[in-house]
Amino acid sequence: MKSIVSRIAALAVASAFLVNAGAAEAPRAANSYLSQADAAARSARVSNVDYVLQFALTGKESFSGTSELHFDLNDAAAALTIDLDKADITALTVNGKSVAPQYNGWFLTIAPQDLRQGRNVVAVSYTRLHSTNGEGLHRMVDPADGKVYTYSHFEPAAAHQMFALFDQPDLKASYQITVTAPPDWTVISAKRETSVTPAGDFKRWTFPATKKLSPYNFSMHAGPYKVWEDDSGKYPMRLFARQSVAAQIAPQLWFNYTKAGLAFFDDYFGVPYQWEKYDQLLVPDFLYGAMENSAAITFAEGGFLHSEAMTTAQSASLAGVIMHEMAHQWFGDLVTMKWWNGLWLNESFASFMGTLGTAESTEFKNEWQHFYSTRKQQAYAADQRVTTHPIEVAVPSTANAFDNIDAITYSKGASTLMQLRHLLGADVFREGVHNYLVKYAYQNATLDDFIGSLGEAAHRDLGPWTQ
Repeated sequence: MKSIVSRIAALAVASAFLVNAGAAEAPRAANSYLSQADAAARSARVSNVDYVLQFALTGKESFSGTSELHFDLNDAAAALTIDLDKADITALTVNGKSVAPQYNGWFLTIAPQDLRQGRNVVAVSYTRLHSTNGEGLHRMVDPADGKVYTYSHFEPAAAHQMFALFDQPDLKASYQITVTAPPDWTVISAKRETSVTPAGDFKRWTFPATKKLSPYNFSMHAGPYKVWEDDSGKYPMRLFARQSVAAQIAPQLWFNYTKAGLAFFDDYFGVPYQWEKYDQLLVPDFLYGAMENSAAITFAEGGFLHSEAMTTAQSASLAGVIMHEMAHQWFGDLVTMKWWNGLWLNESFASFMGTLGTAESTEFKNEWQHFYSTRKQQAYAADQRVTTHPIEVAVPSTANAFDNIDAITYSKGASTLMQLRHLLGADVFREGVHNYLVKYAYQNATLDDFIGSLGEAAHRDLGPWTQ
């Protein structure tokens, strides 16, 4: 008998196929969300995406920008949508031709006659209010000193609250950005800047193009952040925080755990860290505990500010969160789920590897016992409620991407991966993970791809385990 997970997966595939078959006839729903069917239809047409982005930040409530989308299109027979939320569009050009925007406040629709088969360039200039909801390009005025801080947060699909793009995980792209900002600000992104030059009353920060990333893994943060630096490890490390809370942070502890984790994961995965530098930012008003933006990880500052010396439990918690987000730099950023039904595997794997990394590269050798006595117990409790659900569930739209972010997704999933490691043996499991990361680097993958890599390493069929 098929498991609930298998039934749901089969239904989702069938549903996506039926809708995609008539994608040209079924217009996209006019709201801020993207359905799995519409995402699949778009990624079937679009490939080789590169973004050239310009942002003008002043510290005031709004910002302006220009998004250039460079992409290949395998047919120009139907309209194409581009995601951009609540912006005032000042100019739109498609393949060098100025066109009147067809825009509903959530996405642009580019008419077939303006597109062409092959390479296309769409440029969108706009202004927009900064977000105050913790998504897009969030802006906060520090009540302590009046300084303004901004940071981006895009998961699951909020990059279109900052710039125009194809906001779905399976359309990976490079991002080349230029930012003008007040002269006392620092701008942080997935790469280190190549130059900072005067631009009137502002400074212009120029960054090189990134490697291929899913939109939700890209980020850009800017403000008068306090910065600490440490070059004692293999990769340069920086830590950022608001100036008014800097005295409540223990930067050396952050650097110690970060350096230890990077050495551990480089060795464990057999794939070196791909993003060249490692920045971490403590930011205000953050929606979640932390976010694995490539090479510029954000943390909710409230959980990591300590007016006195940190306790052992607080230090262990810090190490664990750093390791969890670090694991994502490989499993999530380098290899990314194809759609949001795969989010559980990202989070379960990072929970599993974060625990393993903490236990094996820090002083907290009993981290697995702590996992069993806390997070696994939370998963047991969640599994006994009427709201229990399979670890993997269908996600028909980005509106549902976080419907089941809970202890089942994180801790029950991590427990099943630990079970799988016991089943295969630690060395075989590690070999399968390595092969998966090598095979699907800079691509998108599914549960079947992951299990397939482990099964090949183990020389056995893992289909029954998956069910």
